[in-house]
Amino acid sequence: MFTYPGGPNVADDFKQSEVGDRYAQALFELAQANGALDQVRADLVATKAMLTESADLRRLLASPAYPAEAKGQGLAALADKAGFSPLTKKVFGLLAANRRASALPAVIAGFQALYDKH
Repeated sequence: MFTYPGGPNVADDFKQSEVGDRYAQALFELAQANGALDQVRADLVATKAMLTESADLRRLLASPAYPAEAKGQGLAALADKAGFSPLTKKVFGLLAANRRASALPAVIAGFQALYDKH
């Protein structure tokens, strides 16, 4: 699990970790079935770096002041600009729509753990 400067260790929060693990498992299985494991992993590694570097991005995901729609738009713009795979974009949108965007760091950590075991 990872932390980012100035932010909470979301992976230590049991609820976030549990939610993150479920999304990570689903994403891993979809990526594996679509032959996109390496691309999705690369997208998530890039996202982790962006989270580490951008306080604004961390704030967007964590703050309840931003509605799910704004979080979805922010994640979509980030994914488009970075050239992420359609699968990664879809999962980012799903996280936002389900009001789980704050679990993204836990999803990244969970996916990486599954990838490492694979």
